[in-house]
Amino acid sequence: MTSRLANTVAHFSHCLTVIRREPGEYVEGRYCETKPTTFEAFGCVQPTTPREIELLPEGTRADGAVTIWIDCDLKIGGQRDKEPDRILFRGVEYEARSEADWFHHGAFRRYVCTKAGQ
Repeated sequence: MTSRLANTVAHFSHCLTVIRREPGEYVEGRYCETKPTTFEAFGCVQPTTPREIELLPEGTRADGAVTIWIDCDLKIGGQRDKEPDRILFRGVEYEARSEADWFHHGAFRRYVCTKAGQ
């Protein structure tokens, strides 16, 4: 039996492009950036509530945040040696900032994302 949440997310899902950037590496003493990889995932994009914005770390709160319910794991910002994944939605890139595991409600994870570069 699937949950109502899973049905709702599936009904309103969009195909989203996830851009994953790995940390660069030093080659012969020079820092080299790695090429980002992209993949597609299905997710539902919703406006972020004021409560969810309050839960973000102090320096990452910004206007234009969205909450994304998505069917894959994303890397979030603020983790050591990890660049946050970027999600391309309607021509705007968002960075994953916080996550909540809702896997038991239909195989989705909830991420609060802010516009990239804010």
